[in-house]
Amino acid sequence: YYVHGVRVPAQAIEAPETITVEQIEKEANAEVRRVLVSRYGTDRYMRDTRATLLHEDRDALGFPRRLWRKDLDGDEPIVMVEMVNSTIDPDGTRRKYMGRVPPTMRTCFAARNWRCYLPPEARFSVQT
Repeated sequence: YYVHGVRVPAQAIEAPETITVEQIEKEANAEVRRVLVSRYGTDRYMRDTRATLLHEDRDALGFPRRLWRKDLDGDEPIVMVEMVNSTIDPDGTRRKYMGRVPPTMRTCFAARNWRCYLPPEARFSVQT
């Protein structure tokens, strides 16, 4: 099996729910490891490996944001920002999600701006 040109074990395609953190972290090939993390679920991987909390703050609506980092041997770190969507879903809830950002990010604000394709210093108001 191949994912984006990377040869991966059949398990990554046929039974991704059986991939373990230990298996991911023992994988020597960085490209295969990236696919395994993706198939495992990057946000789940961050939680299950107890990634390091780099920064936390609150958005304009008062919802918490957190910036997480997981260092990897022989590869660039995974850095993700955890946020609450400012848009209300049809059922009246707000979705919490994690999105990957470049490893150079140091604040939740900068990471949010990067995810929203905004300049690093840009500010905008939220209307409800």
